[in-house]
Amino acid sequence: NYSYSEQIFLQSEINLSGDITSLQFEYDGNQAFTDDIKVYMGHTAKSSFASTSDWVTSAGMTEVYDGTISVTTTEGWVTITLDNAFTYNNSDNLVIAVDENTNGYHSSSSDFYTLGTGNGTSRSNVYSNDFINPDPASPPSGYVQNYVPSLKLGILSCIAPSATSSVVENCNAGTFTVDVSVSSY
Repeated sequence: NYSYSEQIFLQSEINLSGDITSLQFEYDGNQAFTDDIKVYMGHTAKSSFASTSDWVTSAGMTEVYDGTISVTTTEGWVTITLDNAFTYNNSDNLVIAVDENTNGYHSSSSDFYTLGTGNGTSRSNVYSNDFINPDPASPPSGYVQNYVPSLKLGILSCIAPSATSSVVENCNAGTFTVDVSVSSY
């Protein structure tokens, strides 16, 4: 079925500025499929969704990918190399939206892994429908969830991700993979 989802990742979970060039989602390998998707990213002051109609909407984000996502029957990380890098400021929280535009069903056992965010911390808002492909500029009410996807960000940055982050001299922008660590509840 069609779906549109938004997830909020906190600045404290990312803690690195730079150009996000790729996303990795963790998949269970239950079934192989290919879907048409669009991915949007944006900065937000929101730390959670207050209600099922509390979307950031695509007008407040940048489209960074328009293509397909293909998964295999092998469990592991699925990489999406972005068409357009997103410059993350490391001040605001990050919102990522995935607009899935392929009609049809996958096995109910096919899942992307998620991490719990605690009761009352609704950091995902999800809409899905068998017949209606939602408009990311004005999504209908979804359902809020107390989880976010298990995620890795590929970030080009002049700052090395470490406990004592320091600026790299004569930066040629190294690519760092940042595991977005969410405290599981």
